[in-house]
Formats: sequence, structure tokens, C-alpha cells
Amino acid sequence: GASSSHEAILQRSIRSAFTGITQMETRSLYKLTQDDPQVHTGSYDSQIECLKDIISGLKSEIERHDRECNLTRQQETERMRKKENELWKATKDLDEVRQFLSTVKTEIDSMHRMIPAPEEAANVDKKNPRSSNDSDIRIGDEQGEMAKLRESVSLLEARMEGVLDEAAEFQTENNRLKDELGKARSENLSLEAKLRDEDLQLNSQLDDLIMKVNKNSEVLKLFSDHCKSDGSQVKALHGRIEALLAELQEIETRVDILYLTRVQRGGLQKRSDVLLNKVY
Repeated sequence: GASSSHEAILQRSIRSAFTGITQMETRSLYKLTQDDPQVHTGSYDSQIECLKDIISGLKSEIERHDRECNLTRQQETERMRKKENELWKATKDLDEVRQFLSTVKTEIDSMHRMIPAPEEAANVDKKNPRSSNDSDIRIGDEQGEMAKLRESVSLLEARMEGVLDEAAEFQTENNRLKDELGKARSENLSLEAKLRDEDLQLNSQLDDLIMKVNKNSEVLKLFSDHCKSDGSQVKALHGRIEALLAELQEIETRVDILYLTRVQRGGLQKRSDVLLNKVY
């Protein structure tokens, strides 16, 4: 669940970065060229830094994703190791149970061979009537021992049945652990394949993003250089305009002076004409 959530966040980050770059590519640059180039030079630099921050953030996300993938692999490997240890222990216990059962069976068979059948004991008494009295005591002792042996055999048989039931349970548990181990290995292989595909996909997307950012950085640098050049030309043109304004002001001043001079000359001419008329 955590891995899927992190993967979704990483995918959204990459899509957001691609969207921002696409908008930056398709944005109209006409208005930018109408304003002060120096202002937009800083804007271009800011956009380039923003793209670099996006790439750095995505690299950090991918590194974090790789760390989580490695942690998941380690956890799955540890889980499989524990399952294998449990399976090995169950198999070992089962082998010990089988060996014990074999030993018990051998002992029971040996005890059965040691106990004479009742028919055999009766036949012996009929064949040796003279020794019957002498052997009564011995037979009584032997019968007591045989009773104990029969009791021991019964206990061993009961124990053997219990061990057989326990062995059946061990066998069932062993089969269950084998099935779980097979499923765990299959899940681990599927997880590794999925993680490899995700790594390849993320690396491919990151490579595409880096190429796109580099391309946009080159375009922005060209526009920045162009705007800097335009700024220099604007400054030069501004200086020429100021020089022309100064020349124009100088010309206006000279025109004003000439106008005043003409006015003064016109007044003097009128006065001289009046004086001449008076003289004549």
C-alpha cells in the first residue's frame, strides 16, 4: 500500500513537471519582447532555476523510490529465509519422527518375538509332564514378565499411534509451508519484475524530462541573449535620441535668438525710416 501511494505521488510529480514545461514551451513570447528586456532576462534565469529544482526534486523522489524498493526486496528476502528455515526445521523434525517410529517398530517386533504364544506354552507342558511342577514357578514369573511386556507393548503401540498422528500433522504442515514458500517465491519474482519495469519507466521519463528541460534551457538562453542584445541596442538608441534632443534644443535656441534678432532689426528699420522721413 505504501509503495503504491509513493508511486502515485512520483507519477503525479513527473506529470506536473511535464505539464509545466509544455506550458512554458507553448506560451506566447510576443508580449515578453514588448517590455523591458532586462526584466525578462531575470525571468528566464528564474525559470531555468525552477526547472533545475524540478529535476532535482524528481531525482530525489526516484532515489527515495529506489530505497523503498530495496527495502521491500530485503523484507521479502528475509521473509523467504524464515519460511525456508521453518520448512527445514519441519523436515528435520519429520525425519526424526520417522527414525523414532522405525526404532519403536523394531522394539515392538522384538518384544512380540520374545513373547511365546499360549498354544506353544501348552504344548511344552504336555511334552514334559515331569517338569511341569518344577516349571510352574518359572512359568508364573515368566507370565508376570510377559504381562509387563504386553503392557509395555501396548503403551509403545499407543505411543506409536500418537507419534504417527503427530507425523501426519508434521507432513500436513510441511506441505503447507512448501506451498507458502512457492507462493512467496512467485510473489517475489513478480514484485522484482514489477520494480524493474517501474525503474525502467521512471528512468525513461526522467531522461525525457531532462532532454526537454535542456532544450528549453537552450531556448531560454537564446531569448535571454537576444533580450540582452536588444537591451544594449535600446540603450544605444536612447543615447542617440538624447543627443538628438540636445541638438534639437540647441537649434530651437538658435531659432529663438534669430527670431529676436530679426524682431530687433525690424524695430530699428522702422525707427530709421521714421527719422529719414522727418529729415526729408
